[in-house]
Amino acid sequence: MSIISKTMRKKRKKKITIEIILAILLVVGTYITIATNFLGILKPSRVDRSTTNIVSTEDQSGGIAANVINLGQQQRHITDEIKNRLDNDLNPYKGWEITMAYVAGDIESYNFALGIQQYLKSKNWTVGDDFGSFWAPLPTGWKIMPSGDNELDLFIGIKQP
Repeated sequence: MSIISKTMRKKRKKKITIEIILAILLVVGTYITIATNFLGILKPSRVDRSTTNIVSTEDQSGGIAANVINLGQQQRHITDEIKNRLDNDLNPYKGWEITMAYVAGDIESYNFALGIQQYLKSKNWTVGDDFGSFWAPLPTGWKIMPSGDNELDLFIGIKQP
């Protein structure tokens, strides 16, 4: 028997041995997969998806990227604390007509201005129905500026960070 044929036999034996090992691994892996599925092992837990969540996002397009949701600023609401602050800040100007303005392009300050307008009207203030808008400077909270005889400008600024 030549050296070449001995080498070929060894290679063939190694190849057959590797093929047998791979076949055994395939059978064992298939068995484990079937067993775990049948017995319910390693199944993902059921998630209750009956709850609906509505999320506002900023600086994001094309769906949820990498399972991260960039939440926008939370909206301000007219609370009792805000009503008290407004009452205190505006008390010196009782009876004056109010013109309101909000930060241009900032829907949060616009919605907050609407809430303030409704509150002031409920307290019998004379408040214009049309809002102005401004770009700069960008105050936070609100800024009160007398603008003439018994006239007052109420600027609704951005939400404080």
